[in-house]
Amino acid sequence: MTVGIDAILFDMDGVLCDYSRNTRLDELGKAMGTDRETARDVMYNSNLEWEADAGAMDVDAYMAALSAGFGRTLSEEAWLHARVAATQVRPSMVALAEELSGTLKIGLLTNNSFMMQRHLRTVSPGLFPLFEGRAWTSAEMGAIKPHAECYLQCASAMDAEPSRILFVDDAEENVTGAVVAGLQGYFFTTQAAFEDELRRLGVRLA
Repeated sequence: MTVGIDAILFDMDGVLCDYSRNTRLDELGKAMGTDRETARDVMYNSNLEWEADAGAMDVDAYMAALSAGFGRTLSEEAWLHARVAATQVRPSMVALAEELSGTLKIGLLTNNSFMMQRHLRTVSPGLFPLFEGRAWTSAEMGAIKPHAECYLQCASAMDAEPSRILFVDDAEENVTGAVVAGLQGYFFTTQAAFEDELRRLGVRLA
């Protein structure tokens, strides 16, 4: 059977990793002497995080904006502690990605900031060295999912035709964005269902 893809581009949170936004906000709240909802207002309700994910601010500007929102200095160490506490790599998904890398190109695209790019290996050490040199944040691309540009830049970096890349994400709008950009898309729910889709595409699994 002919394999229908040459490459797979994975989302990180919700696909390769479990991620709890509430845990992150709780830890940030503790570090800043406040609570989860205040941390949510600073990071998300203000749109600050989305601007950082789109590459609109570098690390210094991002941390300064967070500190201004909290009314006190947020250290890089406290930011990192909260993100690490909220993130757990899924070993079985990493093992699957490693198996797939034997016959397909693999990459990772996450809606995240330059700060996350700096600390990806600390936040999710189980993804490396497998994704070394092929893990990208939206900030690097200057556009967040579901905008076409971020997918197409990854396709170029992977040296793969967009139509031969399967993009895997747990957010339907991001999958739709990938399809609009010319990639194949798969809405991730469970690993078992994903493996069934890979077999349908002609990918042989152990």
